[in-house]
Amino acid sequence: DLMSIQMSDGLHYAHQQGMIHRDIRPETVVLKSGVVVGPIVKYQPVLTDFALARTEESGKIFITDKPDISFGYMSPEQALGKRVDIRSDIYEMGVILYEMITGNLPHEPRSMTEAVRMHSRGVIQPPSELRPDIPHELSDILVKALEKEANDRYQTASELSRALQRI
Repeated sequence: DLMSIQMSDGLHYAHQQGMIHRDIRPETVVLKSGVVVGPIVKYQPVLTDFALARTEESGKIFITDKPDISFGYMSPEQALGKRVDIRSDIYEMGVILYEMITGNLPHEPRSMTEAVRMHSRGVIQPPSELRPDIPHELSDILVKALEKEANDRYQTASELSRALQRI
């Protein structure tokens, strides 16, 4: 839907500015009221809480330590303590979109140990199995955004946005 595309485009813009979020979850998405058409108010999603992301002068992205991450939204590389990059944000965006579409998180770890296991090796249930009414193309997009290996995911938030726009 349009909100998913706007969120992906906003994330792409942040990445172009040299920032990665590293903690995308529902609490970091704020709905800003926009155009009012009769009784309908159109909202625009705004990603917030970029305070911990910054860029080195060399242009390489690095992130300060953030101990209070939500286990259900972490990327596999973050759970494993590896270097994160913009593809980690794409995984986290995939978790949000999966939850928006299905009403469930792809994984629900209750501890760091479970987060490592689930995010790095756990199999997700394809969204189309939870919601048979959604297009298989949308299910495929979510599965790709949630690939365990960063190289198998969308490489930019713009790629994710374009895929969503096509359906």
